[in-house]
Amino acid sequence: MTYVDDEENPGQEILASLGLRLTDTWSLLGSIRYDIENDQRLMDAIQVRYLDECFMLSVTYQETYLKNEDIEPDQTVMLRFELKHLGGFKYKTDVLDHVYGSDQPQ
Repeated sequence: MTYVDDEENPGQEILASLGLRLTDTWSLLGSIRYDIENDQRLMDAIQVRYLDECFMLSVTYQETYLKNEDIEPDQTVMLRFELKHLGGFKYKTDVLDHVYGSDQPQ
């Protein structure tokens, strides 16, 4: 668990993460970022990961709940593929754009 106190944006937040190893190669991870002062969730994420001696493949679903003049709540899916000792590739997309197209329900 991490305590966040930013001098530019005063407030108190907690970032908590939990990982669970299901087998030798599969794991499940989750995290949440919570604003203590305003009593609201800011972000949460869940990840499924496969890791062996040759490569790593993970799928992460992340949802943000921030809302102000410039930022809207968002849902994101990220796919990450990494070859050990060679580097990696990431692909990220907005879930609602993919599911609903450009006309998102409000």
